[in-house]
Amino acid sequence: MAKKRYARPRRRGKKSKGKLKAIALSALIGAAAGALALAIYTNWERLATRLSVLLETDVKGAYTLPFEDVIGIDISYYQGDIDWDALQFHLNPGTRTLHKKRGEKTEERKVDFIIAKASEGVAMQDRKYAEYKRGAKEAGIVFGAYHFFIPGKSSNRQAANFIEAANLKEGDLVPFLDVEKRGNLSGKQLRDGVLGWLQAVENHYGRKPAIYTSLSYYNAYFAEDKRFKPYKFWIAAYSRDTLPVNWLLWQQSEMGVVGGIKGFVDINVFSGSAIQFKKLKLT
Repeated sequence: MAKKRYARPRRRGKKSKGKLKAIALSALIGAAAGALALAIYTNWERLATRLSVLLETDVKGAYTLPFEDVIGIDISYYQGDIDWDALQFHLNPGTRTLHKKRGEKTEERKVDFIIAKASEGVAMQDRKYAEYKRGAKEAGIVFGAYHFFIPGKSSNRQAANFIEAANLKEGDLVPFLDVEKRGNLSGKQLRDGVLGWLQAVENHYGRKPAIYTSLSYYNAYFAEDKRFKPYKFWIAAYSRDTLPVNWLLWQQSEMGVVGGIKGFVDINVFSGSAIQFKKLKLT
């Protein structure tokens, strides 16, 4: 019997493979360009602020700072060395924008308070804390301290670490607890741990600490728990979202600029008047 002949499958030539690669590459470039355009569109305010700082120019509406409020900054060792003699805001009243340096159109605005990172977890202590505390005191700036909370670690040991590192005295601000991570804990476990730290620190200082967290974290973990009703919150919200009724400080920007510090720094606004701000001090 004669063998049947079957047609061999046609092999794709080099030209076909090259065409497919070109199509795939074009699609990849298009997707990347689209993602970049979306990122620029949704983060224009932050990008504009970064550009204005690098070029030392104004971007109208990129960041506003009211003169009449109590305004301060929070820092950690990431800020590096600080020129305390130059530490002040440079604000253009016309555009309501901040400058890195003093200029013809800027007005000087003092930094009302500084909150520095003192500790983290059960053992870590910020290596620049003592230097920052001394510098703020010598500059006549109201000083405060915060602890970065590590979920799952002993609340009492974390509180003891903070108390030792912060060494807060009369005239300093009440303690602050920075809550940004949940770790592997449930929401209730996180809140229980936070409450343990708050109560231990309150027992030591005789004043309720305040809690730093993002607006999304506040809404997800703290807003509905009645145990946190007696506490005030320091809320990080970089858009014009509605702040909770019990907000104490508002971290308005993570890309602020201030004379005496290289790079960006967080800008914080107090919820009340200068007279009310004095009540935040330890006595």
